[in-house]
Amino acid sequence: MDARFNVLEGLERKMDYFEKKLKKLWLHIDTVVQDSRKKVDRVENKKDSMGIDIEGVRRRISNLEQVSNRLRDDMNYEQSQSMRNNFIFGNIPEEENETPTKCEERVRTYMSEKLKLTK
Repeated sequence: MDARFNVLEGLERKMDYFEKKLKKLWLHIDTVVQDSRKKVDRVENKKDSMGIDIEGVRRRISNLEQVSNRLRDDMNYEQSQSMRNNFIFGNIPEEENETPTKCEERVRTYMSEKLKLTK
């Protein structure tokens, strides 16, 4: 009977040891799970804030593209307005050290004689 009692006592000690180790393991697993949850929460918060930031950047880029297109259109309009009354004449021989007045006179002569334009 003592032998059986000793065997039962040994089994009880082993079970107590096993339960202690199992509790430690569960505590460790619980700690790891909590840490993992915290990390996941931080990552999700960062992802959400980055999503908001990305959307803001997209809106800003869209606005800048609209401004750029508007400025390009304005520039083209201004350029066309400045060019609409300008003429380019070629094949008129130039003189050395020609003054602007002399140049204008030669162009006017060319326009009236060669192009048959009058004022």
